[in-house]
Amino acid sequence: MKRMLKIILLAVPVLCLVSLAWRYAPFFLRPSPHKTYYPDSVYREELHALNDSLGHASLRRRSLLLHSAVSERIFPFWEGTPWDFNGTTERPGNGKIACGYFVTTVLRDLGFVTQRKELACMASEQMIRDLVAEKNIRRYSRFTLTDFLKDVRKKGNQLYVVGLDNHTGFLSCENGQCWFIHASGGYRRCVIKEKAETSSALAFSSYRVTGCLTSDSLFLAGWKK
Repeated sequence: MKRMLKIILLAVPVLCLVSLAWRYAPFFLRPSPHKTYYPDSVYREELHALNDSLGHASLRRRSLLLHSAVSERIFPFWEGTPWDFNGTTERPGNGKIACGYFVTTVLRDLGFVTQRKELACMASEQMIRDLVAEKNIRRYSRFTLTDFLKDVRKKGNQLYVVGLDNHTGFLSCENGQCWFIHASGGYRRCVIKEKAETSSALAFSSYRVTGCLTSDSLFLAGWKK
């Protein structure tokens, strides 16, 4: 009986430590949110170069430039910028940003929208409907993540705005691989680019809607310097 009591007394603090470790491990293990800090002037220079290229591009070329800009050239500046439900910063790496404001700020900075605040405050599906024509919108209800991504990949290399139950971001499909680029309210709580197949935000949403930016000629033609 005494031996059993000793085992129990020893086991209780061990179990408590294990429980605490399980609860807080993601915060200890998460990577440094920002790999590189860029001066605001460098971001503005990159935007100036992109806008100059977009201004002289055909719609086809503009589609390719928009895709690479969001996925490869603009994202590194925003990577690691802290997320906040009420975040509205316009400067990557400075302040905090909400998911809707991340989408509309990037599109505004690239010259494709002017109503940054109005769009960011909309429900994600309404925002998508304001950005692209109905023929470039697709809705997925009760699709598994695997089936959803399988369908999205059918259109090849494209850039989407994706709306979820309570979230939004960019979905970039590149050579058969899909990436979710968003201001994440998950444990990292910052702007990230993650494989869509392993994104918990995409997986746990029961409803998904996509608006294909790079296939919408009216959206692309609406670019403003």
